[in-house]
Amino acid sequence: MSAPSAKGNLVGSIFLGLFGSFFFVIGVGAAIATYQQGHSGDGQSVWVGVIMGTFFALVGAGIIYAAFASHKKGKKAVKLAAEHPNAPWLHRRDWAEGRIVDSNKVGFIFVLIFAVFWNAIAWAATIGVFKEGSNADEAARYVVLLFPLVGLGLAYAAIYQLMRWRKFGSSAFDMAEVPGVIGGSLGGIILTKVNVRPEKGFHLSLRNIKEVVTGSGKNRSTNVTVLWESEQWVKEDALADDPTQSAIPVLFNIPFSCSSPENVSSSVTIKWELKVKAEMPGVDYQSTFEVPVFKTENSDPDFDARAARDAETVASAPVVDWRKSGIVIRDDFSGATLVEARAGRNFIFLFVPLLIGLGMLVGTYFAWNSNMPKIFPIFLTIFGLLVTAGCGGALFTSLRLKIFPDRLESERRFFGLTKYASVNVSELDRLESISTMSSGEVHFYDLVGIKHNGEKVKFPLRIRGKAQADAMIKLIEDKISTDR
Repeated sequence: MSAPSAKGNLVGSIFLGLFGSFFFVIGVGAAIATYQQGHSGDGQSVWVGVIMGTFFALVGAGIIYAAFASHKKGKKAVKLAAEHPNAPWLHRRDWAEGRIVDSNKVGFIFVLIFAVFWNAIAWAATIGVFKEGSNADEAARYVVLLFPLVGLGLAYAAIYQLMRWRKFGSSAFDMAEVPGVIGGSLGGIILTKVNVRPEKGFHLSLRNIKEVVTGSGKNRSTNVTVLWESEQWVKEDALADDPTQSAIPVLFNIPFSCSSPENVSSSVTIKWELKVKAEMPGVDYQSTFEVPVFKTENSDPDFDARAARDAETVASAPVVDWRKSGIVIRDDFSGATLVEARAGRNFIFLFVPLLIGLGMLVGTYFAWNSNMPKIFPIFLTIFGLLVTAGCGGALFTSLRLKIFPDRLESERRFFGLTKYASVNVSELDRLESISTMSSGEVHFYDLVGIKHNGEKVKFPLRIRGKAQADAMIKLIEDKISTDR
């Protein structure tokens, strides 16, 4: 993990402060100018202009405050890095203390600010376009309606986050040892603010992820790739007799091949994320922690995380009902076990992204025929096609996987096109699951057969969740011959 520098911290804080100052000056100027000119004009326009200007000024003030807070926090990080140059897990105070508070409160504040910011602009633009006497043509009016609809979705997300935070508060992860060890384990206990007693137990996941930030401004987006992941179910509450809180034990074994946290570049970051979830009446419990997991002198290159995981004492995951997942498993007339992943099985999770992609393409027509700059509908078309193609491909692709004792055969079908793949068990070294796409917090996994020579054979089952993907791997391994 690259150590923070004093120069980089100062430059970043100055840039953030200037960015906030721009918003503040523009907002104050717009509010004053609108108010001074408004008495002779449309009263509704004055109201909208003053509100918008004031909001921009408040956003700018908030960014300026964040710049000062970031600089202060950065100075502490630089000092810790200088004191512990070879121990990056001591560069953050919470990591060094071994007590990490979840991100629920920060997540709620971020979603709230973004939702308010989006809705303020979207609804102001909508009012301006639809007000009596507007010069906007009919096409522009239909396009602008997309933005307040998205704003309503963001408002719902913010309200849900608030309800979760008020119900459960902030949880803390007390580490058994700092740091967690690659080629070793991560252990500790999660302490909740209130007593949480889920009927199905707690679902824990540990992910090694890579975040890639692309674009800038309103086109900024973050792509998350799961490099490694492990999941488990825990029924045990270490404080079962305490009615005021719960204590969730954590123990994950981590293979040596994983990557340490690192800022690879200004846009690429590798980190570790511990997440706990539980189904509850009303709002579900969920907490997320960014945890320190590094290669240290205690890392064992020969550590077998899978064997150690199999020996762990954890609650069994709920039995997978494959039919509810849109997957049918039955005996085939050929003598094989047939795994049939039907098209449209993930409709619930991909419908909204697909609708957004189609909305972009529909909006392109109106935007092109409006007075907007042509660059806007061009970008709208590109993003709409990418989103629609990705979601549509996942929705309308089916797969038939035949499991013979000595081989695996697959047929992938997409609108009449069929692609075949096969691998002999004697050539197969192992089966793995890889995250290929996501919708919100839901990740979808394909299976990959890795041969002894390193070649890979992909079986795109698009299984929802790591637990189900691992269950499918176990099912296949139980069916095929073990003589490899």
